[in-house]
Amino acid sequence: MGTMPSELETERLTIRKYKKSDAEELGMVIAANDEHLRPWMQWMSKDPISLEQRVNIIEVWASQWDETSDFEYGIYKEDELIGGVALRKRIGPGGYEISYWLTKSSTKQGFMTESVKAISIAALELDDVDRIEIHHDVTNIPSKSIPTLLNYEMILDSSPTEKLAPNETGIEYIWRLTNTDHLI
Repeated sequence: MGTMPSELETERLTIRKYKKSDAEELGMVIAANDEHLRPWMQWMSKDPISLEQRVNIIEVWASQWDETSDFEYGIYKEDELIGGVALRKRIGPGGYEISYWLTKSSTKQGFMTESVKAISIAALELDDVDRIEIHHDVTNIPSKSIPTLLNYEMILDSSPTEKLAPNETGIEYIWRLTNTDHLI
């Protein structure tokens, strides 16, 4: 099974594997964007957490990376953390789901589209990956713009499920990309 590169460069961004030394900055960025992230990110229900807990989470992410199950990246613009993007092996063999978040001040500038495009290309180059999916709540319009702009195919409006974050309805859009030929 292949593994993702630990760092990707785009025109404006560095997308790289988190290090334990990133824990303090990650905590400060999340805390500064609490109101922006909490309505949509289920993991925010556990925040705030201590620096030690954040270091432990990054260690877990490193372990998952080594096992090629999940790949957590920080998104950096000129050495400033502006968000995160991850590949998660939770959609069955051959597939990864992409999840992402940005700081409020970094939205509507194309940074996440740029990041998801880079991650999608790298993932689909792995021999054992045949699809990438993006799942988001139907009311999360900013998240919908990413797969739309990148030419992912919408494959499903899901049936209602459990709400995982305060602003969610429990109904998801699911988008799929199977090759980079149609990626914009």
